[in-house]
Amino acid sequence: MSGHKLSFEERLKRCDKPILKKLYHIILVKKSLLCVAADFTNPQKVIKLAEAVGDHICILKLHTDLLESECSNLGEFRKHLWRLSRDRNFLIFEDRNFYDGAKTIELAYRNIVKFVDLVSVIPISDDIMEAIERVAKEDPSNEPKGCLAVCDLSYRNNVPNTSQYLELVERNGKICCGIVGQFATLSDRVNFIKLTPGVRALDSNEISHCDTTGQKWHDPRELIKRGSDILVVGRSITSEPEDSWGSTALSYKELAFSAYLQQLEESF
Repeated sequence: MSGHKLSFEERLKRCDKPILKKLYHIILVKKSLLCVAADFTNPQKVIKLAEAVGDHICILKLHTDLLESECSNLGEFRKHLWRLSRDRNFLIFEDRNFYDGAKTIELAYRNIVKFVDLVSVIPISDDIMEAIERVAKEDPSNEPKGCLAVCDLSYRNNVPNTSQYLELVERNGKICCGIVGQFATLSDRVNFIKLTPGVRALDSNEISHCDTTGQKWHDPRELIKRGSDILVVGRSITSEPEDSWGSTALSYKELAFSAYLQQLEESF
């Protein structure tokens, strides 16, 4: 049986990475493959979104670097969000796209490691991965940590060096627990996961769509069929009125998990 058709129960049994074991457990308890992207500049909106969708997600994706100019007390914001994530049982993914010298990345990650479960990196060198791993090991909370390698973007005309990226990911499997992308795939779907952005429920006769900004949208059912594990949904939820965020997130959660169950059925 190919890896992406394994059930999450089976992956949980076979997996040896603490951060993924924790994620798989959340997925099974909440029946959710949904990651919501909180791409706001206003910290209060991030908190409102987390409160609205927290019961329906397995991961909340942040860009707190977007907040720094509008957040008078970033430390308190991080603590509040961290407590909320523990209460509502979801992971925090800081989509920082680390892409710099190893020492710079080490310093930057040390500033946030206490309040995030996952961070994103551009996988250009082993030194970057090793820097992330060093800081994660030093974190006194003993919470499991991991990083996700950005292997391709959900925009047209991006030209990633996918094969070399994937080799680096697999070499650094102690800290790297997955990839972000629409098309890149890994052979080991137990100890690595795939998060896919650019998700929008499309009409029944569409499987993909490109908007005026170059964003490539794909239907959740099609992405699950192609082997995505976690679906990252942003504007498809956050562009709705605030009082609809929770119900829209629930719809995406149910759509994605239903597609996963269908894929399991079809694999037997």
